Amino acid sequence: MIYFSGDRTSSIEGTATLASKNGDAILDVEFDIIGVPVHAPYNVISTDYTSYAVVYSCSEILGITYSSTSWILTREQNPPESLIKKGYSILEGQKIKTDSLKKTNQENCN
Repeated sequence: MIYFSGDRTSSIEGTATLASKNGDAILDVEFDIIGVPVHAPYNVISTDYTSYAVVYSCSEILGITYSSTSWILTREQNPPESLIKKGYSILEGQKIKTDSLKKTNQENCN
């Protein structure tokens, strides 16, 4: 995963394992952050298996708050706007807020 902090680009690696035994598309993703394993549930809420996936994650933090994140992932570096709109529609249909989604800069992605 690549994330941005100001003008800096950083990356993080993790391992995903299937968390559901009944066929649901729920992954347990583990990241090593400063030597501490951090787990996050990744729920694939929609995919066509060839061009996009819509993913949602929500984790409790210290039992007092939560962090939720969603992604519209595409295989194309610059997907058609119709595919992005479809992703937004899927998230909104699940009552997941989309106002904080930001397009990732795809320049220099070799």
